[in-house]
Amino acid sequence: MAIKIFKALWQVFLIASEIWKVLERNYKKWIENKNSTGRGRKTFKFSDDLEEIYGKKKNVYPIHPVMVLSTETQDVNLTSIDNQEISESTSEQRIVPQDENRGEVVRKKRLKKRKTILEVIRENRLNYQKEKLKILKSPQEEIVKLLSEKNEIAKERNEILQEKK
Repeated sequence: MAIKIFKALWQVFLIASEIWKVLERNYKKWIENKNSTGRGRKTFKFSDDLEEIYGKKKNVYPIHPVMVLSTETQDVNLTSIDNQEISESTSEQRIVPQDENRGEVVRKKRLKKRKTILEVIRENRLNYQKEKLKILKSPQEEIVKLLSEKNEIAKERNEILQEKK
C-alpha cells in the first residue's frame, strides 16, 4: 500500500515539474517576444504570477560574461607610497627600496578595442553613399556638358540665321 502511495506521489511530482518547465519556457518566449517587437503581441495567462517569481526582470536569460569585458588599456603609476601601502596591507613585511620604483610606469595589457557592429555598419553605409554619389555625379556632369554644347550650337545657328536676313 505504501509503495502505491509513493508511486502516485512521484507521478504527481513529475507531472508538476513538467508543467513548471513548460510554464517557464513559455514565459521566456513571452519575455523575448515582448523585448523584440511591439507589433506581434502575445498574451501569457500566468505572466503576473511568474513576474512575481522572477522579480519583473526584463531579460530572463543571463548576460554572457564575455560581453561585459572592457577592452581599454589602463596606465598605472607606481610610486614608493603605493608600495609602502601595499606592503603594510599584506601580512608579510617586505623591504622595498624607494628610489627604484619612483616614476615607473606599468601597463596592464587588455584586449584591444574592437569595433562594434554598429560602427562597422556605419562605415560601410558611408562608403556605399560616397560610391553612389560618385556614380550619380558622373552622368549628371556629362549631361551638363552636352547641354552646354547644344546651347552653343543653337547660339551659333541663331547668329548665322540673323546674318542671312
